[in-house]
Amino acid sequence: MGRQHEGDGIQGGWSYFHPVRRFADTTGILSASVMFDRTFPEDRYASASIWYTNRPMGMNGNLLKANMRLTPISLLPHRLALYAAYVKRFGSGNAFSTGCVFAPE
Repeated sequence: MGRQHEGDGIQGGWSYFHPVRRFADTTGILSASVMFDRTFPEDRYASASIWYTNRPMGMNGNLLKANMRLTPISLLPHRLALYAAYVKRFGSGNAFSTGCVFAPE
């Protein structure tokens, strides 16, 4: 394995979805995220993200519905969500990865 660089990172993005037929009204959906990450020695990596949407879709107790269309909007069922992940690589191609999502609503 080559030398891995340690360091911090930050990235973010946003999307705005709006029906073309109702362009003059305020039915648009905004989603945004910010992610902080850090690479550590010995092939370790950690990240934390904050996700936001102005119109959460809700889950109604069902993680997956048979008739649910998978879209970028349906992936944000809560107004605010926090995500954390940790990865540890072992040799070439093997890794341990874990993550957790918390939605305060």
